[in-house]
Parts: sequence; structure tokens; C-alpha cells
Amino acid sequence: MKRLFCFITTFLIFAVSIKAQKAASVSLDWGSEFMNSVIERNSETEVASKSNTKDAFIAYRVLTDVGKSITYIGGGMAYAGAAYLLMLSYDHRIDPVYGLAAIVGIAGFAYGGIAALCGMSVWTPGEIVLRSNGKVPVNYAHEDKRGLGVLLDISTGYTDSVCPKIAVGYNFNKHLFMGIGTSYNIYFKRTENTKDILPVYIKTEITIGSHAVAPYIDVDLGVDALDGSFYYSTGMGARYRLSSHQNSLSVGTFVEACNKLQTIGIRLSYSF
Repeated sequence: MKRLFCFITTFLIFAVSIKAQKAASVSLDWGSEFMNSVIERNSETEVASKSNTKDAFIAYRVLTDVGKSITYIGGGMAYAGAAYLLMLSYDHRIDPVYGLAAIVGIAGFAYGGIAALCGMSVWTPGEIVLRSNGKVPVNYAHEDKRGLGVLLDISTGYTDSVCPKIAVGYNFNKHLFMGIGTSYNIYFKRTENTKDILPVYIKTEITIGSHAVAPYIDVDLGVDALDGSFYYSTGMGARYRLSSHQNSLSVGTFVEACNKLQTIGIRLSYSF
């Protein structure tokens, strides 16, 4: 009887141990699956977090570039407005048209200054966030800009005309271009007061900084080939680098004057 009891007890213990081992194995498998699911969820959360962070940095970059564009183009308007007022004051060849020219100059200076300040409030916070996280704006510090270059302009002012320009010269570096240029006004409607000019000038353009969006300022000095009078023009705006070479697009405001014409307007440029 004792032997039978020992046998039954041993059998039950063995059976229970087998069942417990199986239960432990199932429990371990469930725990492993649970931990794996937790790890996968954490991994997905981390990937999503990284993706959201990346998207946020992209949004900050776009916001920064848009804000800088507003600042530089607005600054160009203020610069051109101030230059136009100085031109009206000191260039005695110029006859203001019904006082409208002075109003245009004051408006350009005022609205341009306001736009520049508004633009700064847009891009400054984004730039702070990017730099605090080690993300600087796109930079072309190693831009290879030396060599021959061509600058194409198309501009228009309040004189009811468009003016294509071309300048061929040399890029000394990524900041300085100098060349010889010419232009011709194309009028949509000619009147008895329409004045043709054919300026030939030396063009100097300076780009400040190495970022993808950077301010520029240019000065043209020359003569009107039709009557030999002194010609000058200056402008300022935003330059958008399209590659690490010479390709760029510029948008800005300008003023120009000679013996027969004075105007203020906007200019779109492409250089290569």
C-alpha cells in the first residue's frame, strides 16, 4: 500500500510538474510577446517622434526662409524708397510728375520698413529653435562662384513699361559680381512723353552671407548711349541660391535715372 501511494504520489507530482512547466512556458511566451509588443510600440513611437521632429525642423526651415524673404524684399523696398527720395532731392535733371514721385518714394520707404520688421518677427524665432537644436539654415559656405557669369534681369516700374537687362562679367567669389551691362525699355503704350533710353553701364552686385536665402545690393553706373547723359541705378532684395555653383534667382526693388527717365520698380533676376 505504501508503494502504491508513493507511486501515485510520484505520478501526480510528475504530472503537475509537467503541467506547471507547460504553464510556465506559455507564460514566458506570453510575457515575451508582450515585451516584444511593448518594444515595437516604443520603437514605433520613437520613429513617429523622430518623424514629427524632422517635420517640425522642415517647417521651421520653411518659416525661416519665408520670413527672411519678407525681411530682405521689404528692406529692398525701404532702400529703394529712400534712394528715390534722395534722387528727387539731389538730381536736378529729374522733374517730379505732379508730386506723385515723392509720394511713391515715401510709401516705398514706409511700407518696406514695416514689411522688414514683420519678416524679422517671423524668421527670428525659427532661427533660434533651429540653432538651439544644432540645425543651421541651408548654407553654401563652400559655394564655387568664381568665373565668368551672366545676369539676366526683367524689371518694371510705374512708367508702364518692362525693361529686359543683361550683364556679362566675372564672379570674384560667392559675394561679388562685376560686369558690363545694357538694357532697353519696352513700352506697352507710347505717348508724346515716352522717353527711350539705351544705357551701357558697369554693374556691381554684392551678396551678403552664404545662406540659401540672402540679401543682395547692386549698383549700375554708366551712360545713356542715345544722348550721352549719366545713368545710374541701384537696388536691393533677396537672392535665392539654387545650387552650389552659380545659379540663383533674385527678387528686389530698384531705382534708376538718366537725363530722360526716372523710375522706381521691382526686378526679377537670374544668374548663371
